[in-house]
Amino acid sequence: MMALINLGTAESGLALDQKTLIGFSTTILFIGLLVFLVTILRLAILLHKGHYKQGTKKDTLRRKYEKADYIPGAILAGIGIVYFIIFIFTNIQTGFSTLMIASAICILIFFTMMFVLPEQLLLLYCKFKFKSFNFNKRGYLFSEKD
Repeated sequence: MMALINLGTAESGLALDQKTLIGFSTTILFIGLLVFLVTILRLAILLHKGHYKQGTKKDTLRRKYEKADYIPGAILAGIGIVYFIIFIFTNIQTGFSTLMIASAICILIFFTMMFVLPEQLLLLYCKFKFKSFNFNKRGYLFSEKD
């Protein structure tokens, strides 16, 4: 929403009219919906083929990433990205460029969220459907037999 507001303001240098802004926002939402649907289709095909079963390549890759501790690297990368964005915003002349970069970042975040959402919804479904996806009072996962 912030990206669309930025593109519609006079300070952006664009000041898109209402018809163009509605068309642009409709296009962005349609592309986001396509990303969401394609990701759901991809996830359904991978589940149907059994790519997430124990012992498969995806399972071993997931286990490898779960064992490794990436928090220090993630913190450093996050700080680096924040400083990079601050550098861009302070060194580029205010106006058109800065607001366009901010709008592009916001739209890319929206597409990333649409890409991740199907897997998160599947995990939420599994937590409600299967007891073995939940933790007991001691902090251990319930067994599949429970």
